[in-house]
Order: sequence, then C-alpha cells, then structure tokens
Amino acid sequence: MKKLFTNIDLFKLALLWNPLTQTDDENVKWCWLRAVEWDAFILFVTQPLIPLFILLNIPVIIIIAILLILNWIWQLIIAYKYVNVLLADLSSLFVHLKWFVSIGIGIYFFVNSNYMNAVLAATWPIIVLVLTFLSNFIRPHKAEIGIVQTMFMEKLGYQKNQDLIK
Repeated sequence: MKKLFTNIDLFKLALLWNPLTQTDDENVKWCWLRAVEWDAFILFVTQPLIPLFILLNIPVIIIIAILLILNWIWQLIIAYKYVNVLLADLSSLFVHLKWFVSIGIGIYFFVNSNYMNAVLAATWPIIVLVLTFLSNFIRPHKAEIGIVQTMFMEKLGYQKNQDLIK
C-alpha cells in the first residue's frame, strides 16, 4: 500500500488515531484490530452497555438472543460493505469502559444479594468473548478480516498493494 492522503484535515481534526504520525506497520496493525472489532461490532461495542440492561432486569437470554441476531444482521448487511474509521476508532476507546461498568454493576448486585446477576454483570466482557466465538457458527458467510482490513487501509489513504497487507 502506498500512502495517498487526500483529506488530511479529516485526520488532523476528527481522528484520534492519526495515520500520518504512525509507521506503515503500526497502521496495518491498527487496521487489523479495527477490522476484527468491526466484524463483530454489535457484540464488541455493547460490552459496556449490557450490564446496564441486566440492571434493568432484562432477561439475559433475551439480551443474548437479540445481540446474536443483530450481530448476524450486521455481518450480513454492513461489515463487509462499509467501514467507518471514526466510529471504529471511537468505539475502541468506548469499550474500555466495560470493566468499570461491569465490575461496578456486579458489586451493586452483590451488595444487594443478587449473586447470579452479580456474576453475569461482572463477567460480561468474558461472556462476550464466548458469544463472539459462538457467533462464528451462525454467521451469514465466512469471516474475511483481510477484506475489512484493506477497506480500513484504503480509508486511511493507502492504495491497494499486496506488499503491506497479507
């Protein structure tokens, strides 16, 4: 891939990840990470939110079913056709809240003697890893992270060339 930045102001003003200040290898790794997250975006981005739904007494089995269905629809309609660099970048930062929210709500449930919900809330980020693995068995098509990575690279201003992305 060859750098060809056409809208540098976008990168300076809007992005938290600035590809202009990173090496090609760092940009490739960043795009790969965002591509993995983008493939299961619904499961990924809802990690800090689901313990709040557990707090609202929504049954966990319904939450899991809705998440898997939405993630399947995401993979079918959006994941391999469109990428949004800013959304992917912001979501990767937003998800860092998962442990604070999960453990905080887990403690709340524990203090109120609701031990099952305490375990579910506190371990939700781990449960999402299992759900992501299980979602691979119901996905609408084979996972092709390299395709999504290439889409992110192109959004960062790289041109297609098989030397950088393998």
